[in-house]
Amino acid sequence: MNQFENITSSQLKLALQLIEKRELHQHEIERINAELAKLQANHTVQAPSTISLGLALRPRRGRPPKALSAMNAIGAPASPKAGRRRGAPGKLKDAIIRLLKASGNKGLLVSDIASELKKKPQNIFSWFYTTGEKIKGIEKIGKAHYAYKGD
Repeated sequence: MNQFENITSSQLKLALQLIEKRELHQHEIERINAELAKLQANHTVQAPSTISLGLALRPRRGRPPKALSAMNAIGAPASPKAGRRRGAPGKLKDAIIRLLKASGNKGLLVSDIASELKKKPQNIFSWFYTTGEKIKGIEKIGKAHYAYKGD
């Protein structure tokens, strides 16, 4: 009886409520388990336990498997961009040099080149810092501003 001497009536009421709540949930879990057992008994092929819990029905995170990434189930491209190939080598180089030559000594901003070629500006910046650096005649004349000064 020593353990009940220090319990107040409000604590006892709270404990009673929690015990009733636990019993209610236990009955609910037993009912759900019975329904799951019935469903599994009705199927000739028993599904793995992960499916009965709904875990396998969630979509996978991350990149799709390689076989499905470019084509969907019927063999058509999964999206307009899926299955596209990269451009021909040198195509971007030729297009940028053509634009810079047409602009003359005043040059062009990277954002203008990107919008003209329908490319991301970051891709154009990257091109200038890698490929563009190797080409004689392309000079940086300002912040994000390039010109073609000739060979």
